[in-house]
Amino acid sequence: MSLVGLATAVFIESPHEVTAKSAAPAATVITAVARWQVLRNPITVQGTVRSARTVVVMASAPYAEVTVTRLPVKAGDRVRPGRVVAEIDGRPILLLRGRLPAYRNLHEGDHGPDVTQLQQALASLGYASYDPPGDFGQSTALALLLFYRHLGYEAPVYHRPAAPGVPGPAPSPSAAPSSPPAVPSSPPAAPSAAPSAASGPAAGHPIASRRTAADLVIPSAYLPMSEVVYIPTRSALVASVTARTGAVAGSGPVLTLATGSPRVTGNLSAHQAAQTRKGMPAEIVSASPPLTAAGTVTRVGPLPAVGGPPASGYPVQVASRRTLPQHLIGVRVRLTIEAPVTSGPVLTVPLAAVVAAGHGHPVHVVKITPSRQRIRVAVYTGPTAGGLVAVQPVRPGQLRPGDRVVIGVRR
Repeated sequence: MSLVGLATAVFIESPHEVTAKSAAPAATVITAVARWQVLRNPITVQGTVRSARTVVVMASAPYAEVTVTRLPVKAGDRVRPGRVVAEIDGRPILLLRGRLPAYRNLHEGDHGPDVTQLQQALASLGYASYDPPGDFGQSTALALLLFYRHLGYEAPVYHRPAAPGVPGPAPSPSAAPSSPPAVPSSPPAAPSAAPSAASGPAAGHPIASRRTAADLVIPSAYLPMSEVVYIPTRSALVASVTARTGAVAGSGPVLTLATGSPRVTGNLSAHQAAQTRKGMPAEIVSASPPLTAAGTVTRVGPLPAVGGPPASGYPVQVASRRTLPQHLIGVRVRLTIEAPVTSGPVLTVPLAAVVAAGHGHPVHVVKITPSRQRIRVAVYTGPTAGGLVAVQPVRPGQLRPGDRVVIGVRR
């Protein structure tokens, strides 16, 4: 045989070989595992990430209209105590740490928990005072004065009047005249009325009777409630800025701060709300930025009374088991709540594993043994949810958790 004939015989396929290669591949059995679990029905709705608490920074002053002169922050910024978050009519709005809102002006002589909060906030920034906790004294006023100056502003001054009936501080010994006063032209007083050496200068002496502006008022730095905002955390996120530099703000909000761990809120239908309970597991999924987190239902809105007006939605709130990043605030997410259908764990298989039988016969599933044998197991079916069905073998013990059942065939 020539070389050409030998090569042709090698590469030419017989009809049987062509048929064998073009035949469909052998079927492959697809299986799933029978599981012992609580049957749950997933409820999927759209949700929005919201902050646990918001702090609104207001523009307020003794005037009907105020002007925003500076906005050193923008939406999305992280701000911490000790920073100026806005400037209204040239005056700063200071950010300090505390839980009590500013509800009054604080100045020397004030007492209360809000004074303690101010002292602790200043001390955390390095401006400690030595006044008793809760007492606004000269040391607290000095710490506040230094804090304002460090930020580049003059602290507002509170002029506290002197005590009634007290003209002012008595002159010190060094301020006494070095020579005796001139003899008055009137007759001398009786010896019993003459001042003693220990009584100091006579009340009618020019130095003792002179009163100056410094004797009537005592200057002291104070904190106006319009120039401070408190947050209960170490930092906050600027959620939104509703004013702009140069705009007349009136007495409205300038910006909003978000504090605390973000939560997810959504609305359920009446049927979904009837299945949802506090404490149910949930899943939070964000597409952009990508994030998947496990959560727990913390609140479900009340259902309306029978015969009441229909509601457009029932609010639901879900808290993440791990803290969500604050940059997700305002982002739309997918919220999936796993509502239980059974009161306890049951044996479940995929719906595709159940094979219908003839009339009067129970349905069955096909179990695959470790030796790859197929055994038909008759079962009773129960509730279904999420593509699963609760089953119970007709003969106890024929189907157990962990057994593999056939759900399809793949070629």
